[in-house]
Amino acid sequence: MHARAVFLASVLTVSSLTSACGGKADVVTAPTSVRPVQPTPPVFPPADGSCVGTEAQWAIGQRASDDLLNRARVAASAALARFLHPNQPITMEYSGSRLNLELDEREVVRAVRCG
Repeated sequence: MHARAVFLASVLTVSSLTSACGGKADVVTAPTSVRPVQPTPPVFPPADGSCVGTEAQWAIGQRASDDLLNRARVAASAALARFLHPNQPITMEYSGSRLNLELDEREVVRAVRCG
């Protein structure tokens, strides 16, 4: 019985404090229809499998850079290009429109292939 009296007293105290502060408390809720802004994805040429790795063989022996990657991609007519670092895990799906520039430990291109 004592616990019930303490509980009732607590409820009455909270009720009186709430009413003394202007009635009900303001509740702020976030709108549910607002979504975070997504970045615009980069635009690439169509993936038609037209990568020609032999056209980018000149990149072998060059140090890796964004400029080199882009120039090799354009030369090979590839939709995508990427550097492959030693022991780097990569996706195994074949993409005939992707140029791969394989690097050594010193970030120098050692092989060029499509896929």
